[in-house]
Amino acid sequence: MATGPSPQPVRPSSNPAVAVIRLYIMSYFPCGFWPRIITRFLGDETFGKLAEFLYDTSGIPSSSSPSWRCWQTGLELLVLGRTVALRVNECLADVDAHWSRMYRAAQLMVPQEPDFNFSSIDISGMSVLEVIVPNDVVSAEGMFVLFLLTVEHFKSCKLH
Repeated sequence: MATGPSPQPVRPSSNPAVAVIRLYIMSYFPCGFWPRIITRFLGDETFGKLAEFLYDTSGIPSSSSPSWRCWQTGLELLVLGRTVALRVNECLADVDAHWSRMYRAAQLMVPQEPDFNFSSIDISGMSVLEVIVPNDVVSAEGMFVLFLLTVEHFKSCKLH
């Protein structure tokens, strides 16, 4: 009985210092917010196409199409089954995941109108939504799939 090539081990490595992170500070998440936003992400094929464009996995025989991993207060888009291409989640104060505690301990500064001077805001008791696009490099048996997020990627990406 012949067997096909064995699945290649995929090893992602991240550099969080150059990830693209956006935080949204809200007084609360309205009832039904997470089911609605997760449904919208799952129903939109654009994100999967963008991930396929940014991570060229054509040289990796065991590559699969991007997939979503969802939980109650977030979701992430996985490439090659392990590498996170996009994560959207609530940063809970009592969970030591990602950067949640650091966000809450930091002094966040926002520009205030009319003169746009920066002032600090107190986010204790507020809800924090994190949107993160990591800067990852993926290797599989000597091959490298490099994710470089540049404006040129988005300009040249044909999604429809």
